[in-house]
Amino acid sequence: MKTTPTLYTKNIYTKNILVITSSRDATVDYLENKYGDFVSFIRINTDKLDEYLIRIKTSKVSFYINGKHIILDDIYSIYYRKPILPDRIAEYDNYYFNFLYKEFREFLFGFINTFRGKIITDPYVLMRASNKILQLSVAKKIGFLIPETLITNDVDFLKEKLLKSVKKWIIKPLSNGKLTHNKIVSTNLITKDFINKDNLESIRIAPHIFQEYINKDFDLRLIVVKDKFFPVKIISENKIDWRKGKNVYIKTDIPSDIKEKCLKYMREFNLQFCAFDFVCKNENYYFLEGNPNGQWLWIEFETDYPISREIIKLLTS
Repeated sequence: MKTTPTLYTKNIYTKNILVITSSRDATVDYLENKYGDFVSFIRINTDKLDEYLIRIKTSKVSFYINGKHIILDDIYSIYYRKPILPDRIAEYDNYYFNFLYKEFREFLFGFINTFRGKIITDPYVLMRASNKILQLSVAKKIGFLIPETLITNDVDFLKEKLLKSVKKWIIKPLSNGKLTHNKIVSTNLITKDFINKDNLESIRIAPHIFQEYINKDFDLRLIVVKDKFFPVKIISENKIDWRKGKNVYIKTDIPSDIKEKCLKYMREFNLQFCAFDFVCKNENYYFLEGNPNGQWLWIEFETDYPISREIIKLLTS
């Protein structure tokens, strides 16, 4: 005999936060464990979407999670974290996979955009703010220092000009750099060894970013939550891409003009959260990118910065 699901509603003690992510998101596990007594997390793991019952009628969005009936009107805020495709979608051939991917994306974006409360961060905002060409344009307008940058698929120019240049150049992808959830396309130095047939073919098909290499004093990762700043100096043994080396993380401070420019940048994209990457040389801060949904938990672990507390405050304010 089926039991009637209990209705999950607001109460005077907690606020309901809907978290859109995956079952593999350790950051949300951490938030649930640390703040679960103070806020009510309602979690949708999109890789397990087939385990939920979803009903969207003309004026009401509702779904069942673990036997609980959730109505979207009873949600206080949404934390759009790291959703991924449903696991079972991989069982289908390429043609139907592409169709299901579009259906999944339309559903996810559509139902989130019916929500009238606070969202960190709306997926349409994320799409715009993640575009690195637009990022560089906005950063230049605001007045950030930017390494000399070229976006091209011209491999002849690459071989004849960049490779023979007095300057050193790096190459990095225009997208977020991930092929799968566990494989990252790294930033690389342009060398003769890098110029091989496979790399050239991929560049011809899809333009990449080529950027002047700054012989930096250190990298800077800056997490901004609304108007709170959490800057970390990164001293890495890998001078090209700190994600590939052993690092030392040091709490630091940043100039007030950099803070002001970061806030202007976030207003341009309608962001309340952003993870900025800079390289620093002779007290000059060179903008690399602003990740509107960047990872931050490792910084909290390394530095004891209260980043999670500020995110929860933002979601419940």
